[in-house]
Amino acid sequence: MQKYNFFGWDRIFFFRGQGIGNKQDRGRRSYFSNMLHRGLAQSDHIIIEKCGLSERIMRKSIRDRLVSGIRIKEIWIHEDEQIVLFFKNTEGQ
Repeated sequence: MQKYNFFGWDRIFFFRGQGIGNKQDRGRRSYFSNMLHRGLAQSDHIIIEKCGLSERIMRKSIRDRLVSGIRIKEIWIHEDEQIVLFFKNTEGQ
């Protein structure tokens, strides 16, 4: 795990995992869940690796965390040397 300051935020977490290889969907879900858990423990702005899950499943996991009270501002996805905004919380702004 490494920390970077790409966007000038006070705190940002960039998770670079070990890769998932040919894991089944269940393994991908736990991999994504672990990335979110570790990242959100350190910052509410995170960049995570693309893990092969559908956007619907990833957004549902994020929405469930928001409902449970976890603070999330932005989640970026890193894939093929590009970083793309995946989720931005606009409530309360």
